[in-house]
Amino acid sequence: MWIPVLAYHRVSNEIMRSSPRLCVGTRKFENQMRFLHEHGFRSVSLPEVVEAIIGVRQLPERAVAITFDDGYRDTYTAALPILRKYGFGATVFLVTSLIGRTNEWDQRSLAVRPVPLLSQAEIREMARCGIVFGSHSRTHARLLLSSQGELDDEIVGSKRDLEDLLQSEVNFFCYPYFLADEGVLRAVRAAGYVAACGGDDRPNSPYYVNRLMLSHDDGLTMRIKLFGWYHRLGLYRPYRQIRNRVAPRGRFVTTSMKLLTVSLAGDEWF
Repeated sequence: MWIPVLAYHRVSNEIMRSSPRLCVGTRKFENQMRFLHEHGFRSVSLPEVVEAIIGVRQLPERAVAITFDDGYRDTYTAALPILRKYGFGATVFLVTSLIGRTNEWDQRSLAVRPVPLLSQAEIREMARCGIVFGSHSRTHARLLLSSQGELDDEIVGSKRDLEDLLQSEVNFFCYPYFLADEGVLRAVRAAGYVAACGGDDRPNSPYYVNRLMLSHDDGLTMRIKLFGWYHRLGLYRPYRQIRNRVAPRGRFVTTSMKLLTVSLAGDEWF
């Protein structure tokens, strides 16, 4: 069963030049949520998605799960009001050692200016609104390059950080840069997470829930992603091939690469 799980980062009219596809304009994001609402999509939770993956739950025909990585403040100021307007829930994955600070990992790898992240008060308020939180590691580390001790700190430590903040169990992890090997997957399972989210480059499973990255997609291109044609046509494969070549060397492949952009009916999509 095809289950679209959408992956967002920033919702802001201030586009990050070094990685523009990590940022969706506020009006564009509202158009996308309106599209989902008008076409009968129903918001489901990640636990429901995982149960469907393992075959113990049947989801509605037009189910969709929405996720946000990194925990930028505009998830609270821009995305949350739109989600509530259209009746959608979401899961937000936080970099726990940087809560209330800025995106230091982007400043190191992409040389971008600081962007504020969610504060503890904003996280608690979002939780009261029904938003679910998961871990995105402690420092947004490249886990493939981490020692066992570093893995424990990033994966176990971030779970503990978030549970202390929320005073509730944290069951979901999200791999920084969408990168994980079998050792990382084992570490996530051993830490007690129920499931984890990645990108769209390996078979769907509880510890690598596939997600679709939406940026400026709407209309025809959004339909292609939502209804599964993106995967049926194998349009993720060029990204997978390039990323698999460079990931072991620790370099980050941004989805804004022109090489990976396909044009269809006037829209760019990835």
